[in-house]
Amino acid sequence: MSTLPRAAAIRLLPLMFAAAISSGGCQSPERDHALDAHMYLSNFLPHQELIFDGEVVAEKTPEGTFVGEPLRMQVQSWRNEEVRVAFWVGDDRSRTWVLTRQEDGRVHLRHDHRDPDGTPHDLTDYGGYGYALEDWSSCSFAADERTIRMLPEAATNVWTMSFDRENDRFIYDLTRHGRPRFRAVFDLTTGRLPGVREDD
Repeated sequence: MSTLPRAAAIRLLPLMFAAAISSGGCQSPERDHALDAHMYLSNFLPHQELIFDGEVVAEKTPEGTFVGEPLRMQVQSWRNEEVRVAFWVGDDRSRTWVLTRQEDGRVHLRHDHRDPDGTPHDLTDYGGYGYALEDWSSCSFAADERTIRMLPEAATNVWTMSFDRENDRFIYDLTRHGRPRFRAVFDLTTGRLPGVREDD
């Protein structure tokens, strides 16, 4: 089952808005990072509640592996400039990506890890801040101070979340020391509501 018809139309909103700005005299000599952040997060809105299939395409982490495990992501909520995206690895549903727009125009990414009863893991809430690209398709998040204190070895971590509009993909990427460390790709044409089988 593909994404809902209304979602396909709403997905075009960032591009339509960009065209309106470029032709309507709304340009400013200074970059409006608050607008960039809002429009970047708006990419998630039409995918709300839908579940998407993904796969690991690169992994160089010494501890454990996701390779071979079925990956799923679900945009669980989009409200008050906060987006929550569940990231499931096999039967493990402990991970949620939380993206929040900041007053200075940056976007904050937080990795929320919890047990089924809601108890936070010892290792949780790490992430970073970043500015969305000018085409609103991507944002890279450099490790924040909390993350560096929690995980000194992750001080150079940069997470990037991108919408590949041409190929209908969402990409989650992690580098460390400037080198690739992990990448997962989700097929946005596989969107389905909870309870709908993959082959429906």
